[in-house]
This record gives sequence, C-alpha cells and structure tokens, in this order.
Amino acid sequence: MPFNLLPRNDSVISFFHKQADGLREASRQLVVEATSYDQNARSLAAEILQLEHHGDDLIRELHTALNESFITTPEPEDARILGSRFDDVLDGIEDAAHRIAAYRVSSLPANGLRLCEIIESCVVLIVQDINNVGATGNGADHRAEIKRLEQEADSVARSGIAELFQRESDALRVLKLKEIYEFLESTIDRCEDVADALESISAKNL
Repeated sequence: MPFNLLPRNDSVISFFHKQADGLREASRQLVVEATSYDQNARSLAAEILQLEHHGDDLIRELHTALNESFITTPEPEDARILGSRFDDVLDGIEDAAHRIAAYRVSSLPANGLRLCEIIESCVVLIVQDINNVGATGNGADHRAEIKRLEQEADSVARSGIAELFQRESDALRVLKLKEIYEFLESTIDRCEDVADALESISAKNL
C-alpha cells in the first residue's frame, strides 16, 4: 500500500531513516548484551547510550526542519508524533541496557533473552516499513506482526517473572531481573505505538 509521509517535504523522511538505523543497531546490541558478562555488557550499554544521545539530536533536528518548512497541512504533526514514538523505543532500549549493565546481571535467563529478541524483531519490521515509504509494500503485514509479537511478549514476560519467583533463590537477583523484564516489555509496547502511528499515517494516505 503506498505510504506518503509529508509529500510536500520528502527531505524529512531522511530523519526517519536515520532514526531507524539507530534503532536497528541499538536493538542488535541489546541482544548481544543480554548474553554478555560484566565489562562487555557495560561497554555495550555505553554504546547504546551514545545511540540514544544521537537519537535525541535527530529529534531536535526534525523539529527544526518542520518548524522551518512552513507546511500548514496536518502532516507535520504526524511527523512529530512518529519521531517521538521512535525516540520512545530507543529510550526504552537504553533504559533496559543500562540496568542489565548497572545491576551486573550475568546473561539473562531464556525469557529475558526472548524479550530482547522480540524487540529486535519489532525494530526490523519497523525499519522495513520505513524503507517502504512512498512505495507499495507490506506495511500492513509488518504492523500486524508487531502486534502479534507484542502479545507474545506479554506472555513471555508473565511466564518469566513467575519463573523467577519459583526458581531463583537470590531475592536481589529476582528483583533486578523482574525490573529488567518490565522495561523490556514496556519497550515492546512502545514498538506497537510506532506501528499504530504508521497505521494512522497510512490510513490518511489511502
């Protein structure tokens, strides 16, 4: 389905491609960090933090570009919302990555790793959707798959937290992992928010 965001200002699309690239790298590094130990995890978390800072810079650039474009149609507000949703996902990845490193969690249990993998899968779908801007693609299928993954994540997080209380003997580790799981699940919710924003924009351009 054709998808035209800001048809009068195609240069703004470049900001979303840059945001998508940063999200893709951050989600990849999060999966690596989920199976890393101590120093390596801290190094990866620092790299993700730099990506998050760059994402903040892109948001400021986007707002400046929109403010200077003098477009009076509803599209600039759509762009601001989409940019904000992208930034929310990157913030969520950084929040989770920081806690994995700061709490010195030596590799996540299987459920935690699966949540990280779901984040990466959602981001890949988002990137594919953005890359199809202005072309006939599978955007609706991508967004449906993100929603399916969000539902899977709910189940994985609940099962994972239940297993922590059943199998972990270290109470402090239980609390650390539970908090990490909750941040990971919240980040997947934010991925669904991106899908919803893309769906709304797409619907306006039918």
